Amino acid sequence: IQAPIVEGEYEIITVMDFENPKLGKKEIRLITVVDPEGYVYERNGDKETRIPGAIVSLYWLNPETKQYELWPAKEYQQENPQITDVRGTYSFLVPEGHYYLRVEAPGYLVYEGKPFQVKEDSGVHINIELKTKHWWLKLVDWKTVLLVVVTILLLYNFYRDKIRDKAMKSKIYE
Repeated sequence: IQAPIVEGEYEIITVMDFENPKLGKKEIRLITVVDPEGYVYERNGDKETRIPGAIVSLYWLNPETKQYELWPAKEYQQENPQITDVRGTYSFLVPEGHYYLRVEAPGYLVYEGKPFQVKEDSGVHINIELKTKHWWLKLVDWKTVLLVVVTILLLYNFYRDKIRDKAMKSKIYE
């Protein structure tokens, strides 16, 4: 049985019919909550591409030290930092407090978010856009680069031939 993907509260009803009709049927009701997940992505035009393998670290404002430090996820049966899955998702279920996120992924600039407050019974699931380190590579495709390189090489050859022709002509007239 697949769990729903859309966030919300769902009622699951299991009905058991026994072989012996005298036992009747038994119904078990269960309410479950599907908590949304945040994801890490890069923007490609008007589309989003999820980034798997990004390291998402959650920092919290320690009320005792008044300093931000890595949130102690083990105390809440979670991992911190988390590595995004193939869908680029992560999720933290945290107590109320002040937090910020830091995300690192190869080939991307490090993201360090602004501090935010979490109210009671909430999770951290912010969608985070990463910027590529070499953004200028997205402006041109490989065919354009190849065309420019070939053009420069041809122009250089014509220039070199012209200089060589001048040198040959000057030697002939000497």
